[in-house]
Amino acid sequence: MQKFKRFASLHPLGFTFIIVLLFILVMGGAAALAAALLDYEVTDVTAQFIGQIAATVGLLVLLWRFGWLTKAGVTRLGHWRLWLLTLTLLVYNSLTALLAFFGTPWVSLNVSAATAPDLLHTTMAGVVEELLFRGVILYALVAGWRRFRWGPVAAVLVSAFLFGALHLVNLASGETSITLLQVFEAALSAILYGALVWLEGSLWPAVLLHSGLNLLVNAAVLAEPAFAVTTTHFLWLILSDLPLALFGLYLLSKPWRQPGIPDGSSQMVRV
Repeated sequence: MQKFKRFASLHPLGFTFIIVLLFILVMGGAAALAAALLDYEVTDVTAQFIGQIAATVGLLVLLWRFGWLTKAGVTRLGHWRLWLLTLTLLVYNSLTALLAFFGTPWVSLNVSAATAPDLLHTTMAGVVEELLFRGVILYALVAGWRRFRWGPVAAVLVSAFLFGALHLVNLASGETSITLLQVFEAALSAILYGALVWLEGSLWPAVLLHSGLNLLVNAAVLAEPAFAVTTTHFLWLILSDLPLALFGLYLLSKPWRQPGIPDGSSQMVRV
């Protein structure tokens, strides 16, 4: 394990690609095994949820063995002002997402025992994806590139790009245009997620923003059985995400953090 940790330090980008590959294999393999044992389809949300749990446990064990749990923001909550900012951003993001998909923020939500597996699955997606991209990967890149002036910014952008690229798996649905827009939108939104984590070294505001939005939008979609996502929906969503991405870049450009400290051990500079 120490050799792998050293490899991560010397070759952060190579480490990143290996971790993404292992993540896909573990999550997909666990989902396939669960489907076989429980007689589900591999695409069933229960099997997928088991895959998410397996991947989450694997990532947490990796962070623990590397001694990165605190450095990657898992055990750090952050200042209350960061949470206030996150809640404000969640309100904006929720309203604009509902407007993009439904044309109004006033929608019905289907939250019931019948929809619980779907909602749990989509909420857990935000947790495990943030743990991977803004936890393991972002810290590995920032730590590896800390000697460069713009290392943290590059780390956030690369982790955002990889997060977007992960959504290319949705090409299997046959919806090429929608998938490509989803890739771009995911990468765009991930800039803000990364900036929030870098701001004070806590992973959880990004988890709240990501999982909270997933939960709300999917609860609304489940209340509309005839709803179908179109390219227009994602174009509007991308437009609403642009201010958030720009705000994320603004946060990254400001000297909130003491330079050269990638692990969140510094506090926000009070100005």
